[in-house]
Amino acid sequence: MKMPVNLLAYRFWLVFGLATVLVSSCKKTEEATPKGIYDIVLEDTQFSILKAAITQAGLTDFVKSANITLFAPNDAAFQASGYGTAAAVTALPVATLKSILYYHILNGEVKSDDPNILTTGGATAVQTANATTAYLYKNGNTLYVNGARITQADRVAANGIVHVINRLLIPPTGSIVAIGQANSTLSLLIAAATRAASVNPALIAALTGAVSGTQLTIFAPTNAAFVAAGYKDVAAINAANPQTLANILAYHGVSGVAFSPQLQANTTLTTLASGSNKITIGTGTGGTITVKGNTNTSPAIIQQADILATNGVIHIIDQVLKQ
Repeated sequence: MKMPVNLLAYRFWLVFGLATVLVSSCKKTEEATPKGIYDIVLEDTQFSILKAAITQAGLTDFVKSANITLFAPNDAAFQASGYGTAAAVTALPVATLKSILYYHILNGEVKSDDPNILTTGGATAVQTANATTAYLYKNGNTLYVNGARITQADRVAANGIVHVINRLLIPPTGSIVAIGQANSTLSLLIAAATRAASVNPALIAALTGAVSGTQLTIFAPTNAAFVAAGYKDVAAINAANPQTLANILAYHGVSGVAFSPQLQANTTLTTLASGSNKITIGTGTGGTITVKGNTNTSPAIIQQADILATNGVIHIIDQVLKQ
């Protein structure tokens, strides 16, 4: 018995239609499934140096793991931080490279609109994958991690979130004092701190990181700045009144961390000093950030910003601030 032509046509179009729906549904499912974080790094040409770093450090499987947030420096970020090529990064000791990369990763997903972490105002401390502290904050609608700007936020991956950043993040290697001791341009500042310890041990303990949970922002005058202020060498520092030096140091410190993007022009900060203890943030030539004491005739220029310590952040300045 032959089937009517119209019934055959109906069955054909029914089967064809179902097949089309199934194919379309599968295609949409495939398109809706995001790539993994490592796939994003692997396939995006702006991450060629990061890809080489992850491979060299042996962290490919870790980056493929579930539920992480990656602050991903693109090639321009590596170059801005002094690593112009993949070869320059892979020449680092593996342990060093691994530490740097872990410092770019948070366990768990953190999006740009997370109300528990990212708020306009102060910086929020977060723990990285190597149990080191990093700081997240907003300046208006722009997100930052430490001194790095998040240039592209919330790239959703199958195993977490990717935020593209414009600078490499370097984990802190020591306290404010330890970093000062390792910097030859800050030897007079360290001498002043040593001399002032006898009259203000609490301040020095905070600078050395001995006070748990205390975070400071230090505007650190260079040796040349101390010389210009009348302290020509370590002998002159050791001959100075220790209380005078303690007062000077306190006037260069602010409670909490304030990275350079948070230092807004025409705002004042309250220092650790007593009495007239405000300093004023400004803008200098070429967009430099300045800081002025109450009686400075001209503002100091921040020559190097955002040096992260285990107990705060350091901005190197070219003058001693005066109350």
